[in-house]
Amino acid sequence: MTEHEQKDRSFSTEKLKQIGPGFVERVSKATLDSLLFKLHQCGAITSAEEEYIGAANQRSEKAKRLFDTVTKKGVSSLLMKNLKDEDPFLYQELCLM
Repeated sequence: MTEHEQKDRSFSTEKLKQIGPGFVERVSKATLDSLLFKLHQCGAITSAEEEYIGAANQRSEKAKRLFDTVTKKGVSSLLMKNLKDEDPFLYQELCLM
């Protein structure tokens, strides 16, 4: 990984940590389902992680599991990119732009 990629990864993770509570509170079930699918398709999360996150009964718990997983794995930039594509209004509301 290049120095630029490390800085980008760190910056994206810090941004995600700042907006985490708002993401968990506001993201819709439909957006979560789409994010899970896309993150699994691109290899950012494993099948087991997708199942674990998807098994949460409440939307907020599913959002928290997704947030925690991508933060721990260092793939938060992929979550933010996909959130921008899926729900640009929420992306803007969370001050990610």
